[in-house]
Amino acid sequence: MRKFLSLLMMLVVAMGAWAAESVYYTLDGTQTGGNNGYASDSEITQSSMDWLVTGNTTVNPWRIGGKSLTNENRNVKATTAMGSAITKVALEVGTTTLSSVNSIKLTVASDADFSNVLDTKSASYEASSTIEFTPTTGTEWATGAYYMITFNVTTSGTKNQYVEFINAKFYKNEGGETPVDPVVLTAPTFSPEAGEVESGTTVTITAPEGYYVSYTTNGDDPTKNGTLSDNNVATVTVTEAITIKAATADDDLNFSDVVEAAYTIAQTTPDDPTPGEGTDGILIAWGTASAESALDSDYANKVVYTSGSEYVASATGVTKAYTTKTEKGPGIRLGTGSATGSITINLAQAAQINATQAVITYHAYNAGDNGYLTFNGTNVAQMNDVTAGQTATVQLDGTKLTSFTLATSSKRAIIESVKLIADGGETPEPQITVATPVITAEGSDGQNKAGEWIDSADVTITCSTEG
Repeated sequence: MRKFLSLLMMLVVAMGAWAAESVYYTLDGTQTGGNNGYASDSEITQSSMDWLVTGNTTVNPWRIGGKSLTNENRNVKATTAMGSAITKVALEVGTTTLSSVNSIKLTVASDADFSNVLDTKSASYEASSTIEFTPTTGTEWATGAYYMITFNVTTSGTKNQYVEFINAKFYKNEGGETPVDPVVLTAPTFSPEAGEVESGTTVTITAPEGYYVSYTTNGDDPTKNGTLSDNNVATVTVTEAITIKAATADDDLNFSDVVEAAYTIAQTTPDDPTPGEGTDGILIAWGTASAESALDSDYANKVVYTSGSEYVASATGVTKAYTTKTEKGPGIRLGTGSATGSITINLAQAAQINATQAVITYHAYNAGDNGYLTFNGTNVAQMNDVTAGQTATVQLDGTKLTSFTLATSSKRAIIESVKLIADGGETPEPQITVATPVITAEGSDGQNKAGEWIDSADVTITCSTEG
């Protein structure tokens, strides 16, 4: 009887020990995916955990190895922390074609880079077996640890040789810690919402209170390369078309789903003035401090500024700029001493008005050059006076002006400014040309003459211009 009770107690204890440990997580080598490169890493995700497997994971079971290897390490590495304390890791392997599996090692670390190692355990390989690893000290590895299984292998020949990876099971105490559920965070919101906005608009990105915003504006994943806010609000100033990607983050750098918002800049044009009211128009001036910073040594394809506003998209053909009151006066120089020059201004949309006049302020580079300054091919002034501040007005047809060209027909000219006016100033009187009238006389003698008296003649005076 005593012997029976002893056996019963041993059975109860054994059953209790068996029931106290259960599988928390299984990395299954029979689930195919990733790639077939023996020397490259396959990214594997199973049951919300990410792994990097150096081996061919497109076959069932996975194959770890390669060709022409000597004491080479092949890793099966977690890049996600285990959500429970682990008491044991059981690795099941199959057959092998390798020359040698020199060793198998389990490394446990507190970080995904495995720079802070908590424990290492080595074991010998035996084909078609289960190899177990337990903590060196204590009964379990802590919650949040990272695990890496390393096969050290040697192969021969030019064909891939391998060992079969069937699975790795991670055990926990049944009465131990409850597995930590994946953290689910609410994604941030954007204000204003995605769409067309004015330049300079501030976009506010808001995460739930107590969390942070991680965001990017260059297309990168904000969970990997984002800028992290100091609190639950981040701001971005929009001055050009842009896509903002953002995610909510907690203190442990868990992230929400990534959300994004694309913004474009609203293209606005000045309101057309009421007829008769006139307008100051658009002034494009050179020889100012802001222009000096915008025009560098090549003077080509540069933005031209005036009063801090960007009015011109591009300009070409400028050979020199004068930014102070020199003997030549302020402005940009067209042409050289032996060749004509021109500049074509492509107006930014904000400067495209229904222009009725263009007022050019200019002066000649050298007295007596006697060339002409032209606006869109029309002569507007003769270049023979070096006095600064001369003006020439060109009448335009009132349609939207998107660009214009200034040119010299002889040598050099200095252009100080161009002012575009919509319905500006008095409308000039139309120039009317009237033809000289024709006088004819029809007389009884059948002769038609002017300037002679003819008996019984009717004199007719005709204007060839109607009206």
